Amino acid sequence: MKRVIDGDTVVVGRCGALQKVRLKGVDAPEIPHPDHGQFKNDPFGYESRECLREILDGRPVRLRSALASGAPEHDDYGRLLAYIYDGDTLVNAELIRRGCARAFLKYPHPHREEFIELEARARTQGLGLWAR
Repeated sequence: MKRVIDGDTVVVGRCGALQKVRLKGVDAPEIPHPDHGQFKNDPFGYESRECLREILDGRPVRLRSALASGAPEHDDYGRLLAYIYDGDTLVNAELIRRGCARAFLKYPHPHREEFIELEARARTQGLGLWAR
């Protein structure tokens, strides 16, 4: 893992090149991205990014994409949509479990129900973005 951009986007080294990756099934609060014309600053956006940095801490990661019927491989910004693993830990799920992001429900995916349950628990426990 090379760099955390925000709470649901990282840059990884892949096949000798850098690749932007959006965590599949995850929706983190926005932070300003002036180079993309996005100046939105949601509450908890910077905290979400720091949470992802803490989870990954610059360690090597494994990517896995899981295309579901009707789901794109890349998002509108050209980022690869993938599950990110740090060892056996599914980082996408860990972010939601800690309350650092929401479950993204627009497209079906194999972890959808798990992510919905993790978000519900984080809300109930008042974790992360649900503490406000």
